[in-house]
Amino acid sequence: MPVTNILALVERIAKQHVAIEEGRSSASLIGELHVEVMDTIEEPQARRTNAWFVFEFMVLFRAQSGSDSYYHHVFVGNVAIVDGQVLMSSIEHRLDRYVGEWEVEWAPAAESYDATAVRIATRDAWWREVVAARTKPLP
Repeated sequence: MPVTNILALVERIAKQHVAIEEGRSSASLIGELHVEVMDTIEEPQARRTNAWFVFEFMVLFRAQSGSDSYYHHVFVGNVAIVDGQVLMSSIEHRLDRYVGEWEVEWAPAAESYDATAVRIATRDAWWREVVAARTKPLP
């Protein structure tokens, strides 16, 4: 299965998670939804593609009085796809971090929240675990 099709499928899954977070307390997505397919393995005889992915987004909860609240979410997971349909998926909510309004809106560049750096660090730590598990010899 082409990676572009896998990416579109994972984006649909990610958008479902954005909708869940938006619905929890009338939050709204800010910025972009970032989706990355880390690796795929084709199993031609089973017509199956296995893919590992990361997606990330921030939502904003607007306060009627006081400070707004931001939450940064990073999800990781894998999916098995047969004939373009999800056969199985496993998704882990790897990061759910409160980010203060000051860090997002007013802090100088050196002190502002760097969502990209946090996503990359979270992704890399998870990916090391995945690679280690995949290369571990069977008993």
